[in-house]
Amino acid sequence: MNAKSFLKVVMLAGIVVCVGFLSGCEKKTPVSAVKPLEIIDVKIGIGDKQVDQFNASDKIKISYDVKNMFAINIGGKPYIWVRQDIMIRDSKNAIVLVRPAVLEIKRPVNQKPARFINEVSLSTIKNLKPGNFKIHIFLTDIVSFQTAKNIVPFVIK
Repeated sequence: MNAKSFLKVVMLAGIVVCVGFLSGCEKKTPVSAVKPLEIIDVKIGIGDKQVDQFNASDKIKISYDVKNMFAINIGGKPYIWVRQDIMIRDSKNAIVLVRPAVLEIKRPVNQKPARFINEVSLSTIKNLKPGNFKIHIFLTDIVSFQTAKNIVPFVIK
């Protein structure tokens, strides 16, 4: 293994702070030992009410947490930097909505939100008919160059 096969990492509030690649005698963490980014505890609904059936005019509130994020030291402070993209597909797997960079967060670790929250307005989708759909949530950790995906089914009545 070469020096770039190891990362110098520090854990802070459950987030891996990447200090850089190592060489020499410092404590080493194999890159292969770093756990993959995960989107966990996904909830969808209207306002604070958790539901999976919506009208074509509703706004879907999406909330979730993230596991195994990385942070990087900037000016002596560890920062997280993530971007979320959303795609909605119908029952035939056709794309009916794409929202790139619907959420982008770059902030110190101590300001990480407890949950990541945003909304998708179904009224912006033309000719939306009743049926089964899936929200594809893509979260990219800019620091670690990892992307996680979660798929949540829902119904338009």
